[in-house]
Amino acid sequence: MYSKLWHAARTTPDAMIERTHNQQRPYLIAAWPGMGNVAAIAGGYLVRKLGLEPMGVVPLIDTFDLNFVGVRSGVVERPHLPRGLLFRTPEDHIGRPLIVFLAEVQPTRQGYAFVHNLLKQLRNEDIERVYTFASLASAVHPSEEPAVTAAVTTSNLLEELAEFGINPATDGRIGGLNGLMLGAASERELDGTCLLAEIPFYAAKVPNYKAARALLSTFGDISGIEVDFAELNRRVDAGEEGLLRMLEQIERSQAARHDSSVHSDIESEDPPDDDADAGIVTADQEGDSEIDPNIRAEIEQLFHEATADRDLAFDLKAELDRLGVFAEYEDRFLDLFRSTD
Repeated sequence: MYSKLWHAARTTPDAMIERTHNQQRPYLIAAWPGMGNVAAIAGGYLVRKLGLEPMGVVPLIDTFDLNFVGVRSGVVERPHLPRGLLFRTPEDHIGRPLIVFLAEVQPTRQGYAFVHNLLKQLRNEDIERVYTFASLASAVHPSEEPAVTAAVTTSNLLEELAEFGINPATDGRIGGLNGLMLGAASERELDGTCLLAEIPFYAAKVPNYKAARALLSTFGDISGIEVDFAELNRRVDAGEEGLLRMLEQIERSQAARHDSSVHSDIESEDPPDDDADAGIVTADQEGDSEIDPNIRAEIEQLFHEATADRDLAFDLKAELDRLGVFAEYEDRFLDLFRSTD
């Protein structure tokens, strides 16, 4: 299936023999596009800044369905078939050797078979540990430093990571190949770690350089590999400004919607009696915090719709804020984003 895996490799047999005498076994880093494009940004930055060399090309055509072809001036363009690219540290590299796999797309089928085959093809590299990078949608503010947590293949790795102040990831799922790679590593009895950095839940489609930097900084602490962040820092500053503007727009939109709703309620409803049950109790009200069953049913419907279309999550968030019950539903709301990476 992957007979062309090494057709672009530059490593000679002699070099392979020399590499077996390296006192440190290589780490494999595998990165696929995901939320915030965090994994792809971090993996690509490592390749450039450490001067990693091309090692091979992995065709992804067997794991990907083409849905269209381009047309230019009436002529059909040749389809661009997605690839995975392998890189490795140069022969004169001092310290921990690395192999980095970067994929242009997430496979749409046979993903688990693909990662198993990739690890099989790399078995002669004597890989010591597999790393993947991923993102975790949360309520983190753009100005805050994203927290990095970890999911591992064996519990003893959590003890090792705790020495670097890295906490275990919360219960949930790591979607896509950034998660499946660790599943395959576990089956092959390879140590594996997925580092997950927080990104704002409302910006899952926006490239997040700050989260990528947090991942690389954490990986550097663990591996002892130093990376120059000067270029990435400039991207982080620009990206943070963009996310702050996005957050301000969302907050203004929510405020306007809330004001419109309150104004509508005032005009359309009779004033409640002093002892009447208003049905909705906000966080700053005293007494019973239960909300009207009809309102709760509407919330359930909004959750159902947001599960099918994540763009509707913003409407759900605005409604939970308006009702003053976001804290009650926060974990469930964030789960809408935690099912993918």
